[in-house]
Amino acid sequence: MSVGNDLLYLCSCAVNQVSPRHERVAEMDLEKLYALAQSQSLTALTACALEAADGASSRFQEVLLKSIRKNMMLDYERKKLTDFMNEAKIWHLPLKGVLLQNLYPRAGMRQMSDNDILFDESRRGDVREYMLRSGYESVRDGDSIVDEYHKQPLYNFEMHITLFHPKDEKLPHFHTYYKDIDTRLERERADSYTMRMTAEDFYVYLLAHAYKHYTFCGIGIRTLIDFYVYLKAYAETMDWEKIETACEALGITEYESQSRILCRQLFSDPEHIECSEAYADTLQFYFSSGTYGTLENRVTNQLQSLGAEKEPVTLSMKLKYLWQRFTLTDAVWERISPFAYRHRWARGFVRIYHIVRALITKRKYVRDEFRTLIRKK
Repeated sequence: MSVGNDLLYLCSCAVNQVSPRHERVAEMDLEKLYALAQSQSLTALTACALEAADGASSRFQEVLLKSIRKNMMLDYERKKLTDFMNEAKIWHLPLKGVLLQNLYPRAGMRQMSDNDILFDESRRGDVREYMLRSGYESVRDGDSIVDEYHKQPLYNFEMHITLFHPKDEKLPHFHTYYKDIDTRLERERADSYTMRMTAEDFYVYLLAHAYKHYTFCGIGIRTLIDFYVYLKAYAETMDWEKIETACEALGITEYESQSRILCRQLFSDPEHIECSEAYADTLQFYFSSGTYGTLENRVTNQLQSLGAEKEPVTLSMKLKYLWQRFTLTDAVWERISPFAYRHRWARGFVRIYHIVRALITKRKYVRDEFRTLIRKK
């Protein structure tokens, strides 16, 4: 039995609140299981299943306890922020894991790295002032669709002004579909500025967000578990005609079907995990991608867009890849530097700055990307 199957089995047990069989747990290689679970951000979830079978080691338990603590601390900080935004009459929408974590059977099961919140772009300055006043460091703001704020020891907030970038060259229709999302939101309460999507809209957004990662650099098994947990809670009450219409508009109909079928095959019954042959390669891709994707997948997908999917990777393709990495389109310039986008004379200086900074602060990433490209055949 492979360690991958062991991980799927334990995750299925955890989300379905089934105790794993002691004899099966006894045969598992916990060292390999821990390493794989860590790469997928599923260690806390796995710990819950092992705990039910009296098989959780101290390392698994430590991650679970840290996850519970972190999620509680993030929840507390988020409540302070949303209380401020409600008082200031700033509409806002919690996203992704903020809501998904509550659908899991136990606190801390879904590990969280940050809080994602969509909010009223016209109040960006007010939110920034509040975050700085509250002791947060502004990591990125102004030039992007998301303002990032960090505060020790573990507080990370990503404050979005739109769900998808308007200058995304690969998926521009995603922004078009979601640009007026605020008109389709519902208030949690009549006197609240905390908004929510319908169950159908939230499901489609989860799919769209996952698809973006899936097609760029990959995404991990946790996403499939998120789909399963969400469908378990809402599948029977959702309007599937609305979902089909939305997926068709976004061009993710096939991805929705694939994800729904695969997550149910993997997690509906711990004792009958059967990935059909049609989805075997897809499952392997999820396993190989880690939680947030890999550099290998990013390079592969970019080369495929240059024609490498139908023929071997040639030297000219690799050179074209490098040319695209070093030269930027107007859309990318507008995204990373509005000033250089407006003033073409400044682009050379800004580009040199970015390259030098990458060689200093991201030296290992640059080296690994180049080596990955060289290895491609």
